[in-house]
Amino acid sequence: MNRRRCLWLTKGLGRGGVERLLVDMLPLVDTERWEIDVAYVLPWKDNFHRELEDRGARVTCLGSGGIGDPRWTVRLRRLMRQRDYDVVHSHSPVPASVARLLRGQRSSPAFVHTEHNVWSRYHWATRLANSATYHRNTAVIAVSDSVAESIEPLVRGRCPQPVTIHHGTVITTIEPWSSEERAKRRAALGVPAGGFVIGMVANLTPKKNHRLMLEAMAGDGAQQRAHLVLVGLGPLEDEIRAAAEELEIADRTTFLGSRDDVPELLPLFDLFVLSSRFEGFPISLVEAMATGLPCVATSVGGIPEVLVDGENGLLVESGDREGLRAAITKLMDDPGLAAVLGQRARATAEQLDLRMAVRAMEALYDSALET
Repeated sequence: MNRRRCLWLTKGLGRGGVERLLVDMLPLVDTERWEIDVAYVLPWKDNFHRELEDRGARVTCLGSGGIGDPRWTVRLRRLMRQRDYDVVHSHSPVPASVARLLRGQRSSPAFVHTEHNVWSRYHWATRLANSATYHRNTAVIAVSDSVAESIEPLVRGRCPQPVTIHHGTVITTIEPWSSEERAKRRAALGVPAGGFVIGMVANLTPKKNHRLMLEAMAGDGAQQRAHLVLVGLGPLEDEIRAAAEELEIADRTTFLGSRDDVPELLPLFDLFVLSSRFEGFPISLVEAMATGLPCVATSVGGIPEVLVDGENGLLVESGDREGLRAAITKLMDDPGLAAVLGQRARATAEQLDLRMAVRAMEALYDSALET
């Protein structure tokens, strides 16, 4: 069987959830049937360029300036003509809008687009470009039902019905560490060897609302006994560090920056928290659930589709500081409940194995090529 050629197109390859997802999906693709290329626009967001190449992809940086520099569109057109793709699978709305207007040597490849965020969070110009070209999609994937519902009504009648695919993580069996090993690993990171540790894996951006998490850690209550570990980088780092000082919890807060070993860090935590203002479908949450961590998160985007309040975790309203503080305190004071919720979270995550998402994606490619 001849292999089909597919281009994964995105804005950048920085350390974000979408980019990490591409890296994790690539080894799971059926390479007997599919040849995967990756192209991105922003040259300074290239963290995963080498890793994708090492995993077998042909990777092309299209840009030399920003997204507004038109030269990348010329390079994309040239790439599409030279490589003559069967499928162009876009993961970012602006590059997707341009690609839909271009053609390769064939009359047109099948255009598959994954929506990773709710439309209300896009800039108006991005929504306009997306809307104007959306009818050229052959198939649309949404990372959650919430994202699917957010697609603007004006394009729903002119595009394929979105297919929701929850992209999880690769489920592995994790051997529990001894208390001595856990303490040793914590100490190596500058985290208290004993005591209760709360982890949050999220880039330091407005979307993730770290300020809410810091405020929940301050004040009176059991959370005063906890230590907070923040994993991620972003433009708000100075602001968040200043907030920790202001709230007098800097001595109980550790900033680990961007890490390649998040799955190895998760077992160091006693609780995982995500305080987002909005989400598409956060992979960091699924990774934490797969580790068996009890989780507290805000009820936004696709989060309630996998984390059900009181069944496999605790949910609070976005922006509810007191609710977040109460949920943290509840699980700190009731380790039995925390253990049960963690076990149920693990069982839920096992139904979101990334291998199943990749098989569903490949089936959609096949269907799109038959259209």
